[in-house]
Amino acid sequence: VWRALQSRLIESAKDVGVGGIAIALYKWSCISNRGVQCQIPLSKPIELFSESLHRAFVEVKPENREEFERELGKIGVKWQLVGKVGGDKIEVNQISILLSEAKELYFGTFPKLMASETL
Repeated sequence: VWRALQSRLIESAKDVGVGGIAIALYKWSCISNRGVQCQIPLSKPIELFSESLHRAFVEVKPENREEFERELGKIGVKWQLVGKVGGDKIEVNQISILLSEAKELYFGTFPKLMASETL
């Protein structure tokens, strides 16, 4: 993946760590202000929150996809196409939230909690 990053084929990337796939996509969408539509093959729905230190989501422009796939093949990195970037919602396996609503929760919850605390 590092070689692919160096070749400038990757537009953006987000590791899958704490909170799993669902939280990684949620954070990435809120921060980038771009929606996503993904179909993630799972054996159980709980796997959306399965934490892993060896997975990442990578955004590649359609015109760079074949070259990116070749690079990954050369270095033996397994990959899977799971969706596309764009739109006004975060959608993962038919579960969706409007991007505007997600951003309000992501950026607004902590300040609201702090404002309601009395010191």
